[in-house]
Amino acid sequence: MYNSISKFYDQLQTEVNYQKYSLYIEKIIRRYNKNAKMVIDLGCGTGNLTILLKNMGYDVSGLDVSSEMLEKCYKKDKSILWIHQDIAELELYGTYDVFISFLDTINHITDKRKLKKAFKLIYNYMNNGGLFIFDLNTPYKFENVYKDNVFYMIDEHLTYIWENSFNRKSRICDMDITFFEKSGKSYKRYDDYHCERAYEFHEIEEICQDIGFNIIGKFKELTFTDASEKDERIFFVLKKEN
Repeated sequence: MYNSISKFYDQLQTEVNYQKYSLYIEKIIRRYNKNAKMVIDLGCGTGNLTILLKNMGYDVSGLDVSSEMLEKCYKKDKSILWIHQDIAELELYGTYDVFISFLDTINHITDKRKLKKAFKLIYNYMNNGGLFIFDLNTPYKFENVYKDNVFYMIDEHLTYIWENSFNRKSRICDMDITFFEKSGKSYKRYDDYHCERAYEFHEIEEICQDIGFNIIGKFKELTFTDASEKDERIFFVLKKEN
């Protein structure tokens, strides 16, 4: 997963406003845990958000399962601790005040038991009063945006075709992406595959209840407005109470 896409990731994410994400995270921290300093970005990708948080004064680490992504992180900032691990197999060097995970990272954990294991590990490595902030693509988005849909982009140097197939029974969306990168007078082809799971709100709530997380809020994207079932992306804020 992300073996090929890492080469083009930043180019494909130009519409993501990382600055807006970082400011939103800071607002959440100020509202719910104003003394937080230690932050870890789970599924950090190429490190854009992690680096912004470091520049805001937080002591940050970035974690990703893709070594190709982490190579790009390291080239951008060698002072940050970049960790090559699976979220469901966390083995950290210390505890943190804030865990963040954005841009579908949680949806990529398609096994519910594995997701619960990841949440439990996050809880164990979290300081009292700590926060876990993450987003989710909603079932509504899988059913109405992704399901059996094809997306594409064509420009002078890069073209991609992204095909989706959503299984209502398994709640799994298979995503096949083919890239064509211009190389002289020809094109190089790269193929990548990944999948995501559509989690219902109650599934996340049950996991949190079992582990001991307090759900502070389920918000519309980058707001403090309560989310609805017709939002395409929602933000959870969890807290580990003393």
